[in-house]
Amino acid sequence: MEKASWAVVAVLLAAAVVAGEGPLPKSGQIEGEGCVEPGVVMRCLVVKDIKSGKLYNLLIKGAQPRIGEGIEFTGLPHAGSNLCMQGIPIDVLTWARKPSIKCPQPSKPKEPSPAPAKPPAPNKPAKPAEKAK
Repeated sequence: MEKASWAVVAVLLAAAVVAGEGPLPKSGQIEGEGCVEPGVVMRCLVVKDIKSGKLYNLLIKGAQPRIGEGIEFTGLPHAGSNLCMQGIPIDVLTWARKPSIKCPQPSKPKEPSPAPAKPPAPNKPAKPAEKAK
């Protein structure tokens, strides 16, 4: 009976880890580095990892890096859905600025172009000549 109890405990422990209730092994952590870019959805941040080329959706609680900043990060795969719908979602555990990564500076929003000039008014058709009586 004791073997059966241990088997049940082992199965429950494994289930808790898989369900996210227990700690993941360090090998489950994801590390990356790259330039912070805006996601397609407002307030979403993405980083394309320099080494792997993978696009990560960074879910960060607290202070956030600036757009156009080079960072390195460590995190865990995000369980569940999120609004960003872009890249691999990562719950970021730690991140740090990395000045050695040279990122393109974010472009300024484009100035609205001036309104086009109104086309000239069409010529009025000539009045028909009066008929002679």
